[in-house]
Amino acid sequence: MNVIIIILLIIAAFILLGFVVKLLFGLAMLVLFALIAGLIARSVVNYRGSLAFTVVSGIIGGIVGAIGAAILHLPLRGLDIGGLPVIYTLAGTILVVAVAKLFDRPARRLR
Repeated sequence: MNVIIIILLIIAAFILLGFVVKLLFGLAMLVLFALIAGLIARSVVNYRGSLAFTVVSGIIGGIVGAIGAAILHLPLRGLDIGGLPVIYTLAGTILVVAVAKLFDRPARRLR
């Protein structure tokens, strides 16, 4: 009886470990894609920002892009990376970085 319980606990541990690995891999892909989208948007808009700003603008841009696509009744199916639709994330991130550039201090823009 104890052997069966131990085997069931080991199986449950492996299943739980699989979920944790999947979650961490998805989170890593989300951050990596947000970073790439932020870098592309920064180069398009010609804006300098920190690495944290780049990642956060990529994540916020993904949300903004998905909301914009839903408002415009565009299909949300397609290529997703880390749960973010690629095209809409790039468009939203460019919009977020452009708005950030508008509200940035003039002294920082001259660098």
